[in-house]
Amino acid sequence: MAGQQKGFLLYLDNYELIEDLSTEEKGEWIDAVFLYKRDGVITEFPKGTLLKTAFKVTKSQLDRDFNAWGENVKKEQRQGGRAD
Repeated sequence: MAGQQKGFLLYLDNYELIEDLSTEEKGEWIDAVFLYKRDGVITEFPKGTLLKTAFKVTKSQLDRDFNAWGENVKKEQRQGGRAD
């Protein structure tokens, strides 16, 4: 997932996924999100845990946003506009 993006969005709906996690688990979740976006690392969480589910849902949203961003970059390049 590492790319040329300088940032990413977390949506308010994401909080619903993690609000029942402990403070420590929330920290693990946000670390996993940043590692995924920065380095492409997929953190493994124990199977069947809320933490694993929350990360998988967030990862899917991040992937959709990244793909949409990439399509916008391509469109701008074809039109001679900004490429970033």
